[in-house]
Amino acid sequence: MLHELVPGQLNGARGQFMSNLRTVVVFAVACIAGFDTAAAQTAAAKPGDPPAAQPRIGVAASKSGQVCVAMPGAPLVAGTIVTLINPNRPQSVKAVTIDGVAECAALAGALISGPYYSVQPFDSEPAVWIAVPGKPASRRISPGVVAVMLSAAQIEAQFRACTSTEGLHLTVWSGDPLQSRRLWHQYFYLGYDVEPSCKDGDGGDSAG
Repeated sequence: MLHELVPGQLNGARGQFMSNLRTVVVFAVACIAGFDTAAAQTAAAKPGDPPAAQPRIGVAASKSGQVCVAMPGAPLVAGTIVTLINPNRPQSVKAVTIDGVAECAALAGALISGPYYSVQPFDSEPAVWIAVPGKPASRRISPGVVAVMLSAAQIEAQFRACTSTEGLHLTVWSGDPLQSRRLWHQYFYLGYDVEPSCKDGDGGDSAG
């Protein structure tokens, strides 16, 4: 049986309907927002996402008392701190300061492209280092082995050097050398014969 609503009852029913409708709309918007957030988090963790940007890495060498650095990217101004890592065991880490642009026979003769930068002199036997800008955190992870935090994505990069027939293959890895992703590779020409020690994965130009 139908009942006729008086104006006051009609207005009350209309108000209740609008209140219920607003509740449904707010609930639906909250559900959609939660779904979008979860979807974004899932998308951010997809295995197919591109890898982190390649770290900036260069080479340093000493000869006749001069130590110099070749570093790709923006020019290094005087006073810039650079960290040198000896990739040969026992590995070591040393911070130096850029003096300015300079000639560098040690790097030019090794077929390393410039520009070259001299660093404040320090006592050193002729050696080859892997160089990174700044003074990143480092720690010794085992006897003779160090790890360096290159970025938030590469918190324990490790370093390796091996010999080919006439030069060195310098490499940086995201973890254990030859077992993790290779981040960087540079060939350093020695100009004389040496006994090869490199393994599969040390050579080549592309990071694996």
